[in-house]
Amino acid sequence: MAVEEFPKNGKDKEGNQVYKARCYDCRNLMRREQYAKDPTKVLQQNRSWYEANKDKTLNMTRRWRKENADKKREADARWREKNREKAREANRRYEASLKGKSAKKRSTANRRAILREAGVLPKGFWEALLRVYGSKCMKPGCESAERLTPDHIVPLAKGGRNELYNLQILCGSCNSAKQARSADDFRDWPRLVDTKC
Repeated sequence: MAVEEFPKNGKDKEGNQVYKARCYDCRNLMRREQYAKDPTKVLQQNRSWYEANKDKTLNMTRRWRKENADKKREADARWREKNREKAREANRRYEASLKGKSAKKRSTANRRAILREAGVLPKGFWEALLRVYGSKCMKPGCESAERLTPDHIVPLAKGGRNELYNLQILCGSCNSAKQARSADDFRDWPRLVDTKC
């Protein structure tokens, strides 16, 4: 068996990586058998271990999430897709909490500051976009004509401007999926380069 199939177990005095005696598959099988025999005992053991190692666990979780941000994002998206009602309810609870309300205030304040820096869109910008690009989502493979929204190619949060040259048409779903993570430009020529409508 390859060494990657065994969980890490810290380092020895010389600083070499040490591994546990059982591979991941064997450990998981053993845990399932123990859980089948006495689930209450296993859950109690897990809870006790977590309480005794809370800081260590939180640090490991934070480090893993930082190192595997894409995996985490994909896993979260899959979970939300399978559990839409639970996700909505969790979101409602968070938004109603003190932490959620303060996050919303910070987000709104940040957005206002960004908009002040980004400038104001000219009157009639939406009609100009529709006239040049047509009334459908510009992301390849989508072409939806429902819930169309203006999308900033370079997101405002990353220094993009409220100018026509920085806008394209996306449906609400594609725009939400893009968020402020990327600067994907789906436009074909002609592109709007001036700010006059």
